[in-house]
Amino acid sequence: MLAAPVLLLLTFTSGSVADRSVIRQAVERQQTAAVVGRLMELTLANAGEDLISRGSAVKASLATADRAALGSALRELRAISPLYTNVAAFDPAGVMLARVPDPGGVVGLSFATRDYYIGATASRTPFVSGLFRSLVPPFTPLVAVSYAIRDGDRIIGLLNITLAPGDLLRAFEPVLAVPGRHLLITDREGRVVASSDPGQAALTDAALVTGGDARFVAAAPIASTGWTLHITDSQSSVLAVKRELDRDLRLGALVTLVAALGFGLFLASLYAKVVRQRDALVTAQVGLTNVNAELARADRAKSAFLSDMSHELRTPMNAIMGFSALLTEQLSPTLTERQKRFFWNIQTAGEHLLGLINDALDLSKIESGRIELLPEVIDLSALVEPAIEAARADAEHAGLTLVASDPPGGLVRLDVARTRQILESLLSNAVKFTPAPGTIAVSVAFEGESAVMTVADTGIGIGSDERPRVFGLFERVNRERSDVPGAGLGLALTKRLVELQGGNIDFRSTVDVGSSFTVRFPDARYSVVVSEAILIVEDEWIDAELLEALASEAGLASHRVATLAEATAAIHAARPLGVILDLFLPDGHGSSILESLKSSAETADVPVLVVTSATETARFRLMGAECMTKPIDAAAIRAWLARVAPPLAA
Repeated sequence: MLAAPVLLLLTFTSGSVADRSVIRQAVERQQTAAVVGRLMELTLANAGEDLISRGSAVKASLATADRAALGSALRELRAISPLYTNVAAFDPAGVMLARVPDPGGVVGLSFATRDYYIGATASRTPFVSGLFRSLVPPFTPLVAVSYAIRDGDRIIGLLNITLAPGDLLRAFEPVLAVPGRHLLITDREGRVVASSDPGQAALTDAALVTGGDARFVAAAPIASTGWTLHITDSQSSVLAVKRELDRDLRLGALVTLVAALGFGLFLASLYAKVVRQRDALVTAQVGLTNVNAELARADRAKSAFLSDMSHELRTPMNAIMGFSALLTEQLSPTLTERQKRFFWNIQTAGEHLLGLINDALDLSKIESGRIELLPEVIDLSALVEPAIEAARADAEHAGLTLVASDPPGGLVRLDVARTRQILESLLSNAVKFTPAPGTIAVSVAFEGESAVMTVADTGIGIGSDERPRVFGLFERVNRERSDVPGAGLGLALTKRLVELQGGNIDFRSTVDVGSSFTVRFPDARYSVVVSEAILIVEDEWIDAELLEALASEAGLASHRVATLAEATAAIHAARPLGVILDLFLPDGHGSSILESLKSSAETADVPVLVVTSATETARFRLMGAECMTKPIDAAAIRAWLARVAPPLAA
């Protein structure tokens, strides 16, 4: 009576175990693909790091095209890894200067059309090329990792490491120990990059089913190349394992029923345990998800709390500082020197605490994503002058000399308040950590389209072991060597404000020699584009066509828009020669365009003619516009166009 249920149990258990074997192989296959793909990614990344690390060493040799020195450096580079098929150096035009090994006939050729040259010169990081064939026998499929060596923004040459994808696969031969398994790498177009299957040649269309045998496939991306790694197992090999396991279990059941019964019960209990563990794991994962959600809510609550508390604390602090200053002023004739010192201590401590509150508020805004940048167009010298002059007074009070180079003329588009805050923070740190008599040097310049600000001092410097902590939150480096008060928020906030505007900050420092902090804002330079066209802002097409015809008659180009949004975009794109403005537009009142034009230094002198059906135009005349009431007077329009036209057009 027991035989039937026992055999049924064993049959079910054997089938379940065999099925789980197949599943386990699938999991193992996917995990192996992910690991191998990641290792290949790291191999390419390491090649890029090797190029970067050798960049400074070969910079002089590239600049002088010293082929002997380049050959020596390339031999050292190739010796780093047996996977490096060859290494090469190119001049800025893409002409090969040296190659190791040198097969002959390729040094001196131009490779400027290769994607590894084009990609590297367009990037500041190592570039991984697409697959290509070697120029020399046996014409092996190769991939290149290239890096442009620069002096500032100028390219002085390229370094290049070439690898054979087939060699990368051979490095993972232990993975192929599984019967019926192959490794395959495909590119974005589904072509073969490399394969352990001899039937799949490089640069041909890949086939995941070969020889009529269906295959189990696991895939993993190799991100930097756009390639995909496939691990394929023959279906017959995988199912053979399943069938063999199933046969062995059934045979064991028939040999001894008692043993099979005990074994079946054991497997059943083990299966139940696995199910319980799986359920416990699912429960734990759900709990972890909930904990993560709670942590996210707590982080948001923390940021909100810091923001609210900063506002709440700032109000009484302003009162404390204001009343202490007022009492000092009113009671000054009757105060003793000691009492004056007490009031000064209150004022100084209040200013310090208010600064910490403001820093905490700014950090909370940044972390919660609530900070709002307000970029403006301003002359670079006008942007930095207030911060430099304020720091000059602090430096003189501390017995220091502040030297500032004359900022170059030119416009930038940045958040004025936040940029000054960045410069003030760097100058404040320089004053705090520079003992008298010391020097602080400030330089502001344009490098191409970038605005660059540097603050250097002769202060106590920063130790090499403290460099990683410089921009950390609540990190007070040099605490052991300086008694300067602070909470460690200044540089952390400064770095976030710089990065928020798309810039970067770096520093150099030597203990007891000084520090130099450099802030760079790419694409900050602003150039005003001047148009020779009349901008017509009019949504009535009949009136707009009449105005265009009158402008053409006067020999002037014109550009017609019908909304506030289009007008704003056109003015930002190019400064118009003049503006004919209707006030009643579909998306708002045209007076906002007039206000915007007259409030900007770049467009304040642009002539504006308001043509409207409104009768009250006095306030527009006060803002500097000429006014005309519809219907349009062609003679008056001609006279206005003649006044605004350039002399040659008139």
